[in-house]
Amino acid sequence: MGLLNSIKNDVKKSGQNKGKFIYFREGQKQRIRFLQDMDDGVEIVWHDSFEQGINVPCQEFFGRDCPYCEDEDLRTRSQFAFSVYDYDAKEVKILMQAVNQCSAIPALVNMAETYGTITDRDYVLKKTGKGSTSSFTIIPMDKNKFRNEKAKALSKKALLKYLN
Repeated sequence: MGLLNSIKNDVKKSGQNKGKFIYFREGQKQRIRFLQDMDDGVEIVWHDSFEQGINVPCQEFFGRDCPYCEDEDLRTRSQFAFSVYDYDAKEVKILMQAVNQCSAIPALVNMAETYGTITDRDYVLKKTGKGSTSSFTIIPMDKNKFRNEKAKALSKKALLKYLN
């Protein structure tokens, strides 16, 4: 593959590769496999303000004093993180979202309640819209055994490393 093709591939991927975190662009479909159940995910307190350009985990999560906890101009909410296998990237990634009308989390809770687990099948997630008008369609695939024995859920310590 020539340099031009390599550059084109990187341009196509730009905006979607955020390290270990899985992100969805509008209209994008991704097939994933949850490597841990809903109860095994990690809840992270998060501080953010679009106006101030702040979007950070609470530093108390890392055992440090948090300069953002007392700032009344910031929104404080929980984000929920889960280890997933991303079939496109062929690696374990972190799906992290808040619970709101724009996230996949509420629908995934319904899947967990319906099937008793979210780890027994692949899911195809598709994002529609942008910003506060976005939503997710979640398609559960047929129940099947996950055959990639090398793909394991990240430990809480590893997750903290990526968040920090």
